[in-house]
Amino acid sequence: MLGFFPLFYKKQYVNMGDGKYNVFLISSMFCLGCVLCLVIVKYLFNLTKDFSKLFSTPNYTLTLLDMLVLVYFIVVIISFLLSSFKKEALFGAEGWSMGLIAQMIFLFSYFMISRCFRFKKIVLYVLFVSTTIVFILGILHRFYIDPLSMYIGLSETQKLQFLSTIGQSSWYSSFVCTVFPIGLYIFYNTTSKKTRIWSGIYSALGFMTLVTQNSDSAYLALIAIIFILFYISFDGADQQKRFIEVILLMLFSFKLMGLFQVIFKNHTITLDRLSIEMSQG
Repeated sequence: MLGFFPLFYKKQYVNMGDGKYNVFLISSMFCLGCVLCLVIVKYLFNLTKDFSKLFSTPNYTLTLLDMLVLVYFIVVIISFLLSSFKKEALFGAEGWSMGLIAQMIFLFSYFMISRCFRFKKIVLYVLFVSTTIVFILGILHRFYIDPLSMYIGLSETQKLQFLSTIGQSSWYSSFVCTVFPIGLYIFYNTTSKKTRIWSGIYSALGFMTLVTQNSDSAYLALIAIIFILFYISFDGADQQKRFIEVILLMLFSFKLMGLFQVIFKNHTITLDRLSIEMSQG
């Protein structure tokens, strides 16, 4: 999901939301079904070794986050039951598909992953390779460079509203604000020189695409990210130094995009005032 889903597209931006949702739905149901079967098999296998467990009360401990997720689950169910539009409430509004089915997949995914998943570095590598490609495509699209021919047949207004393999700019903004902080925190926190180099490149690309994606909400998320890093940087002088390095990397990345916008003025998509102020101000 982390590697394939961000890069998947079909027929450029035509019905991209529906296409990605179908991939998400099929792959999620398949994966959750497989994991559920494995959990049941493991449980039954354990019972064959000790049948007394069949009549014992399972000792499940719920964390605060678990309880908050369950509260969200109850709210979603109530929302569905009280809705006057059951079909839309079940499958989601057309083009968005964030109805009860999607919410239940989120819920079950959370509990499956939190209980069954064992972290491996390969997961991060897959995520970073995939999202790096997405970031680069997003940056290139803002300079009319279209290696995947995504912009064929689009008007200037549509080119402003869509980018990379994610789709609409607000979707892209949400995607960037979800995955970019992971790489940025690794750059901030790691002690490995090699990891610091690649996470620094990743963070720079993240800042570059953030300042050119043209959705105001991304800047609110950026402020939150910076404030969180600022808060945890009170732990010591090394953390404060790392925080300053993050700020410098952000400003350098913003200004580099602003410089390219000035140099390639005739080959740059005109962004909203806030984005221009952030990169050229």
